[in-house]
Amino acid sequence: MFILAITMPVAAVLTYYAQSRPNAKPNHWAGIRIRVVASSPEVWRAAHRAALRWEKFILIGFCGAAVVCLLVLRSWHLVLAESILFGGYLIPLGFNVRHACKVAKDMVDAQQDGPLRSAQQ
Repeated sequence: MFILAITMPVAAVLTYYAQSRPNAKPNHWAGIRIRVVASSPEVWRAAHRAALRWEKFILIGFCGAAVVCLLVLRSWHLVLAESILFGGYLIPLGFNVRHACKVAKDMVDAQQDGPLRSAQQ
């Protein structure tokens, strides 16, 4: 459980970082693979930048808590604490993905409204 509590936030940060780089494009292997996020390479990178921004804080908090639990707790208390940490990590991860999808949706809406506004003027 300790390994999962550390590797999941680290893997998420590395994935978001790799997918927010300038040459990143939507793919089928890594990243937030939702239709609105994968609508264009610009939206893909913007959504992953938004996710990376919050995931850094999540990484520090949960990995720090996992290390503290490992150093302080013993026996079944450690297993219980690590299980709670792992389950607790899934909640901010879900909110983070939701935030990234909202950023992507807003960006797609702005791109679609852009030609409409210029045609109206």
